[in-house]
Amino acid sequence: MNRIRDEAPASSGSYEDAEALRRWAFLRRSPAERLAWLIEALEIAYRTGALKARVPDTGASSGSRSE
Repeated sequence: MNRIRDEAPASSGSYEDAEALRRWAFLRRSPAERLAWLIEALEIAYRTGALKARVPDTGASSGSRSE
């Protein structure tokens, strides 16, 4: 069974310890908290320009037809 420990993992300052702590903290969050975090991260990424909004391809810009 994959249970989440109540205590945070031990930390000696290594990269592996930081990753274990990140995974442990993430698993302790509810699905609603995880979704809120994702939405906030995406909002920051769009606001700072790290991500650009996609323009839906409607097919109208693929050239004009002569009739």
